Parts: sequence; structure tokens; C-alpha cells
Amino acid sequence: MLDELGSDEYLRMSDRVQESALESLRQSFDERLRSLRTPDASDCLRMLINEPTRLGGTVYPGQSHFAPQPSYGAERTMIDIAALTIVELQALIGDAKARIADLDRTQRADLRYRLESQARAAGFDISDLFSKLRSKPDATKTPSAKYQNPGNPSESWGGRGKRPAWLRDALAAGKSLVDFEAR
Repeated sequence: MLDELGSDEYLRMSDRVQESALESLRQSFDERLRSLRTPDASDCLRMLINEPTRLGGTVYPGQSHFAPQPSYGAERTMIDIAALTIVELQALIGDAKARIADLDRTQRADLRYRLESQARAAGFDISDLFSKLRSKPDATKTPSAKYQNPGNPSESWGGRGKRPAWLRDALAAGKSLVDFEAR
């Protein structure tokens, strides 16, 4: 067929193919450039960079074939777990636990990013919105006294830790713990 084409016609066709490819490339580049001009583009890029690599690896008992990974279109390895040894199964469990931890971190980061973006868009700071949800327990608060020395009310014991000397002495003398309950 190329023998039937003249050199001028061949050059025109070649130019059209190149122009079409360049136009497609320009459109793709312009689309990516537009996405980088959005207000949250830096956050999106940061999240993508920090996101762990997503590999296949779903386990289906009794199957040993490849199936497409739905979200990325890549191939996943199907593992016949019935054919694995104990050591291989333990390694697989370890890998699965690591993957679960990675997914948990990624999904939390993604959710946090989306919530922060929504809060910013509404004019709020995310820390202001959720600061009241995390109330820290008062670490300086001492537990109330469960037992009290009747001879000296300033001496008390909360029921945790080593018993004080006044209580040990009284118990050794035959008194009951019930006798010292604080009222």
C-alpha cells in the first residue's frame, strides 16, 4: 500500500497523525495542569506520595488463578491456601496483617484529608471542630479514699497499692477491713 502512496500524501498523513497525537498529549497535559491549580492540589499530591504502594494479593481458598483487581485493573495473585505449609500460612498471615495496617493508615489519612478539606471549604479549622471530643482525663485527680483510719481521719487509703502501716497493724491485731471503710 505504501508503494501506491506518493511521498507528498505520505508526509501529509504522517503530519496528521503527529498533530493528532500532539493534540491528545496537549489535552492530557492541560487536564493535569488544571487539576494542579485547584486549592487542595498540594494536599492531594502529599497524600498520594505518602500513600503506600497498592499491590494485589487477595486470597480465595481453593483457587489458584489470576483475576483483575477491580480498583486498579492490575492482576492479583490468587493463592490456594489449602496447598500452603504452616510456615507459608504464618507468613501470609503476617503479610495480611501488615496490609491491613497499611490500609487502615491510608484510609484514616484519606478520611482526615477529606474532612479537613470540607472544614476549610466551610471556613472552619478541623481542630476547633473536634477538640471538645477528646477530653483528657485529669491525671492529677487522686482516687477517693475507700478506707480511713478511725483514730486519725487524715490517714486514708484508696484500696490500691501497698496497704499503709496503720491498716496493716490494725488487721494484724484482728480487726476486719470492713471496720475501716470510709463513710
